[in-house]
Amino acid sequence: MAKKNRSIVKIYFGKGKVRRDIYSKLHSIDANGIYFQKVRYRLLRSLYDNSQIRELRKHSQKDFRKTAMISPVYAKLNPKGLTRKQYRHLRKGIELLGKHDILHGDLPDNVMLNKTTGMPIIIDFDEARLDSKNTSMDYNAFLSHYKVSK
Repeated sequence: MAKKNRSIVKIYFGKGKVRRDIYSKLHSIDANGIYFQKVRYRLLRSLYDNSQIRELRKHSQKDFRKTAMISPVYAKLNPKGLTRKQYRHLRKGIELLGKHDILHGDLPDNVMLNKTTGMPIIIDFDEARLDSKNTSMDYNAFLSHYKVSK
């Protein structure tokens, strides 16, 4: 769901994962959100009024959790048409994940373009794992999917 301030609100249902552990570690690595998606968690009631929540529940098959995640809107990225600067920036982000033993596990689908900076940004860490010793999987996905355009 898009909000007026150009943010995406991801509402968690039932047993949906709220990955505060991952995002707090990412925030400690990249506080400015240069390489990784910057998110905020809010209570659902602080985002919507009761009538809107009732309407959402009416059309949903599952129960809501109390928390929603808010993140900026990013643009699609062409993985085969990166500039050298974008390629190096993305490689640095993936190296940071590996250095801190974080496995994203769902690349290249979750790399978008930050419209403000023009640089790639890694998003959606719902399936990520902390303290993973197999972070080479992300680097291999990077090497096989991303190319610099000539």
